[in-house]
Amino acid sequence: MRNSPFYGSHFKRHILTLLALIAVSQPVYAAQPARVTRTPVALVSVDPDLAPLHSCIAENVAVSGPVVSFERLAEGLEFRLALLGSAGASQAITITALLKPNLSALTESQDQDPEAQPAATTRFYGLLRVHVGTRAWTWRRELASEICREAAMWANRLRGKPILFDRIGADGEPR
Repeated sequence: MRNSPFYGSHFKRHILTLLALIAVSQPVYAAQPARVTRTPVALVSVDPDLAPLHSCIAENVAVSGPVVSFERLAEGLEFRLALLGSAGASQAITITALLKPNLSALTESQDQDPEAQPAATTRFYGLLRVHVGTRAWTWRRELASEICREAAMWANRLRGKPILFDRIGADGEPR
């Protein structure tokens, strides 16, 4: 078999095929979702009674990616915590998820005419948020750990998949 004229070319063909497979598999491996930068998340709460819940959610969400301050969020998911109702009556906590897209490239690519107001356009896009969904719970301090767990799971699930504006369902979940 060694004396066969096909031995050398056959062996070389296998080696070249193996090298080609390795070369092709490297970009595919590098493009896997696990290697993509995770979407930044910001949590916003103005009610001091929600500070412990805010911290708990931030800690649990930080496990899956970056949690940044509201001021530093250029693009990503913003979760606004609000306590509804009076202190003597039953209260509800709502968490609203908003997508803050980074549209600076859009404003920079616009053909600005002399009468346009680029600063106003930039401010508008900086304030733009797209409603993704809202969750609500009856608020009792003894339920804070359960609310924290559920809210963090929701935030991580939203962070884990792309959100397409035209595919947000009636329940706020991306499709």
